[in-house]
Amino acid sequence: RARPPAGSLAAAVRLTAARPAAWVLAGVFAAYSASFMSVFGFLPTMLVEEMGMSTGTAAVLGAVAVMGNAVGNLLAGGLARRGVPRWALVALPCVGLSLTAAVVFSHGLPFAPRYAAAILYSVVGGLLPATVMGALPAFAPRPDLVGTMSGFVMQGSNIGQLAGPPLLAAVVAGWGWPAAPVYIAAATGLGLLLALRLRPLERGLGAR
Repeated sequence: RARPPAGSLAAAVRLTAARPAAWVLAGVFAAYSASFMSVFGFLPTMLVEEMGMSTGTAAVLGAVAVMGNAVGNLLAGGLARRGVPRWALVALPCVGLSLTAAVVFSHGLPFAPRYAAAILYSVVGGLLPATVMGALPAFAPRPDLVGTMSGFVMQGSNIGQLAGPPLLAAVVAGWGWPAAPVYIAAATGLGLLLALRLRPLERGLGAR
């Protein structure tokens, strides 16, 4: 194997931070995790408070729904191999997350469609992390900086996981559960805007 170029950690971070794609992908991860962790962090609470389920049943149903995320991750890999652009694999799930979350938080609907929407939300959402992680080698400044790029982008996921659930809790405390879809739409709307920003960056890869 070729010896990796020498350089300090600070230099590696500077090179990575200078890439617009690093910030775009980190932002996508932040928007996704802020939405995903909020929905599934509060899904068991909704099942207990609105459907009268036991905490054990609500926890199991929540876990089963989250497992759908793995299906979405595998599906993203198959679609990427078929040439579907990365930006589309970010944009379309963002729209799907907003629509399915609106059903999940629809208080007038019975349990079955709301839970089915939660599973679909998880599957659709699974397209995003696989797409983001799969894009890292293409957008990294150098092959030896893929790890640095990964660490940089993962901070977006960490920020979203930290900030997302408290923000949703604040929204619900102020305006009630009907306002929850608005919060999700705001988060996924940010992801959609970033997907559109990713489009020209991805096209630029083909021009090299």
